Amino acid sequence: MRHILAPLETVGNTGMPMSSANGVTRRVHPIYAAYASDYPEQVLVTCTKSGDCPIGTQNRHGLGELNIPCSPRDISEALDVLEQVDDLSRAEYAQACKAIHLKPIYRPFWENLPYSN
Repeated sequence: MRHILAPLETVGNTGMPMSSANGVTRRVHPIYAAYASDYPEQVLVTCTKSGDCPIGTQNRHGLGELNIPCSPRDISEALDVLEQVDDLSRAEYAQACKAIHLKPIYRPFWENLPYSN
């Protein structure tokens, strides 16, 4: 996925000229806008553990409970930890990921995509 989506890392921010069917050229900013998947693949892509909510901060024990709020994950917090992969030892990186309930993944494909959350 990282290899396929690599061109979007740059043009999503800087833009590129693209011609429409009627010949008019416009500056567009193509982004990766949707990722449709089942639960196991959502867990894999979001670096969360199976049983936990891949979108919010709820753990496996609170899923499905109406009276327990599930706030969205903080993408900047996840990106801050994930970018430390080369600076920390394996044990330190694993501990940092565990602290925010992520699996220690080396460079997820969406890490540098603009507007990915």
